[in-house]
Formats: sequence, structure tokens, C-alpha cells
Amino acid sequence: MFKIFAILAVFAAIWLAGCAQGPTPTNVTEKVVQPAVVIDDMAVLDDGASRSWKLEPGNYKLEFSATGDGAEVEWAGSDCPKTKEMTKLSTTCSMKQTGQLVVTNAATIGAGDNVSVTVKVTRTVL
Repeated sequence: MFKIFAILAVFAAIWLAGCAQGPTPTNVTEKVVQPAVVIDDMAVLDDGASRSWKLEPGNYKLEFSATGDGAEVEWAGSDCPKTKEMTKLSTTCSMKQTGQLVVTNAATIGAGDNVSVTVKVTRTVL
């Protein structure tokens, strides 16, 4: 009879231990992504010159400024529109494939001024 009580006690202890663990955890597939600065650059562009940076697929925020007549900005490889010459811009773009951010000092028949540009691109939370 003692063996039966011992077996029942062990069974009860195992059963209670299983209940004390709480609910079974589920798999979480959503990633928590922190914003990250991927480009933080300054450059001087001669008349007609451009500068480009490779971007992997993702969502991006651009903060841009330029001196003089400004510069054009293009998100090559995306559906985001190319700008005209601008001196200040804050915008976002979603790159569905690998592409480039291209900043250009539009040519003025070879007689245009140099343009200083600052470019900061942050990959934003998805």
C-alpha cells in the first residue's frame, strides 16, 4: 500500500509542477527594429557632379540640405520621385529592392557653382 501512495505522490508532484509553469510560450516572428543612421555625409559637388550611396531594401528617412542653387535627389531603384534642385528636403522612401540614393549638382552649361550638400539617411522602423 505504501508503494501506491508513493507512486500517487510522485504523479501528483509531476502534475503540479507542470501546472506551475504557466502557459506555453508561443513563437514570436515579428522583429523589433531600431532606427539606424546609414548615411551621415557632407560633400562638395562640382557643376554637373553627383554622389551616390547604395541602399538595401527597407524604409528610409532623408534629411538633406545644400548651398547655392541646391541639388537634385533621386532614389534610384524605387518608386519615389526625383526632385528638382532643392536647398532643403525632409522626406521618406521605401526601397523594395537594392538601389541608390543619388545627389546631383545639376549642370549649368559647365558654368555653375559648386554646391555643398549634407545628407543624413536613417533606416526607419518597419
